[in-house]
Amino acid sequence: MGHVEKKPFAPWGDEDAPAECDKEGHETAAECDCDARWKWGYTDHYVDGETIAMAEVDPRLDGRAFLQQEDDPYVYVAGDDVRCPETGDVHPAFIAILEHFGLTYADLSQSEAGVHAQYKGEFPDDVKQASWRLDDDSWGANDDLPSIEIYDGKRVCVATGLHVPGTPTEVREWNEDVLENLLDANDQLPNEQSYDRNRDEASIDRDDYDLEDYEPEATSSTETTDDIRDIFAAIDRLDAQDVAERTIVQRWNDDATTSDGERAFWPIWSSLSDGGTANIVTDNRWQDTGDLGGYGGPVTMAAIDAGEIRPANARPVDGDAWWRGVENLRELGFPVSKYEPATDDSRNGDGRAVSALPIGQLDALEPAERSRFAKKRGLEWPSTAAAREVLFDTILEVIRNEDDRIVDAPTSLGKSYAIASTRWGARTEITGGRPVVHLLETQDARDEAVDVAEERGGQYHVLLGRHGGCPVCAGNHDDEISINGEPASKWLDRQCEGKGMPFSAAHRYLEEHNDQGVTLPCTKDGPCTAISQ
Repeated sequence: MGHVEKKPFAPWGDEDAPAECDKEGHETAAECDCDARWKWGYTDHYVDGETIAMAEVDPRLDGRAFLQQEDDPYVYVAGDDVRCPETGDVHPAFIAILEHFGLTYADLSQSEAGVHAQYKGEFPDDVKQASWRLDDDSWGANDDLPSIEIYDGKRVCVATGLHVPGTPTEVREWNEDVLENLLDANDQLPNEQSYDRNRDEASIDRDDYDLEDYEPEATSSTETTDDIRDIFAAIDRLDAQDVAERTIVQRWNDDATTSDGERAFWPIWSSLSDGGTANIVTDNRWQDTGDLGGYGGPVTMAAIDAGEIRPANARPVDGDAWWRGVENLRELGFPVSKYEPATDDSRNGDGRAVSALPIGQLDALEPAERSRFAKKRGLEWPSTAAAREVLFDTILEVIRNEDDRIVDAPTSLGKSYAIASTRWGARTEITGGRPVVHLLETQDARDEAVDVAEERGGQYHVLLGRHGGCPVCAGNHDDEISINGEPASKWLDRQCEGKGMPFSAAHRYLEEHNDQGVTLPCTKDGPCTAISQ
């Protein structure tokens, strides 16, 4: 279809066509005074690009729009406020994302402050939309913060035809190998963490309790309660608008026309270039009346803020998501007490008495006596060799199954040595022929691991941090290289650590925009080692 501003419009269509009308009391545009040419869900008004090209001479149209459907194989990536309309510079974080996804057709937005890229691809099944801010500061001459939104479902994709130089003229498939890591790094995947709170016996179904005229005993975030009704009472006392402001509101839109008691707002997952009218909140609930269709009360909003659920199709939460939302409300400073079920610490789960193992006495004994002492009290005390064998078997199991697991082992049992001394290239049945990455906390620990690998004849490659691989980032050239008056190393650290920008993107921007206009010393003989490695 064509578009007027950001709204699809079909001037070639019949304004009285039987397009479904969603206004109250209306059924189709054929039976009311609404204009069917503005109903972009009416498929009889869809035409191809050649027809649109002929219609674009209509002075009412601002251009053409692609109406992306649920079953289309396309993904729409919108970078809002990522381009300075005065200089044409694009935010390096957005450039880095597109480089990770791969080159595809891209054009400028109507305001020329944004960039849109179209890909072939799809999201994981449990992700409908992704959006996040790219910086805490505005970019160039823009007033609003730069952000990115990615859709693979139904979406109006306004096309300006202002082709971004250097990008192809065809739509290409994106690199799905980097997709999950990118979404995970920006908190766009559902949180699968399970919170073990020993609360299985505490029902969170309000119907299971007599709440009428209940007076809570614990009423502040610093108190602890073993009565779940105190939690319910605290949630009921909260004003949902106060909670929304601390969790999901990016900016209030008090100019919007709403019913009494409602406030409209731009949520944190949308662009400020949107209308800012789809999301509204009263004193007890939030609702998204737009495409994402989420709704819920204070706990649901807090669960979204905590990353426990996505805003798309959000509903009042239960189970672990409910508990996490309650915890986040308390962490945000709302007067919700901490729930701790009543327990008898002197008993175990089946009612039998439990006695503690006297660690202090064990430490005072000789090793042989220590083992016998512990064994008499039902504790098996493995030898160091046996413990190391169990540790190594566990490491092999984790690598083979590609698990995300913390392997618990005593200090000095040889965790680092076991990784560094194993010739993983000969263990293809474990690694599948892929390299094993060994991350260490300090440079000294890294150097020790290198010595072990050399001693055992293994092949290895040392990956340097940005400070170790780039002398500019290490501060060796701060006296001679700056950007906007700030020493180069401090600027790089602020971009990478403070804003989460990839080092390669920040480094490239520094290279192109440093105050001195010089080639960076680390690139005189080729790409910077911190990047090329």
